[in-house]
Amino acid sequence: MAGTALGIYNQGGFGIAHNLAVLTLVALAGGVVMEKTRLFGSFSKYCQALGYSSTLLFHMIPAITDFLRRLPVGDPFIDTLEDPLLRQFHLAFLAIFVVGVIAQVRWLRKSHHSLDQAVTGRSRRGGASAVAPLQGRCAEALSHCQRSIGWLTSQTQKSPHSAGFFVS
Repeated sequence: MAGTALGIYNQGGFGIAHNLAVLTLVALAGGVVMEKTRLFGSFSKYCQALGYSSTLLFHMIPAITDFLRRLPVGDPFIDTLEDPLLRQFHLAFLAIFVVGVIAQVRWLRKSHHSLDQAVTGRSRRGGASAVAPLQGRCAEALSHCQRSIGWLTSQTQKSPHSAGFFVS
């Protein structure tokens, strides 16, 4: 989407939407680089999350703007791009974005510590970790998947409309 947006010139030239498209492509490329190369070591996963999440922000700015400029048909919410309502929507979405990024960083940090505990068998404070409960949850999830596949197989074999999937 971002690449194709660069060829649209409805507003008379290279404008803010084009800048957002370029930022989207840069954020996407940055996320991929962080994912593949780990350029910043353990900090790369946070940069990757920020890069990928930023693409949503950069796409929502024009989406919110177009929504407010076009709807409801015949009497749109805003008439100009300088309307205070538009700024309030953009600021609200920016706040939601920041909260989302903070939540992602906290989740990544927490999952990193949980993984360290599972691998080493020790918590960060030196005590025993919760490896056994983690293994138990994994075994329980695997058992649930196996039961689901068994049920799906039995249902498919019973069905007169079966196309031969899951049938031995």
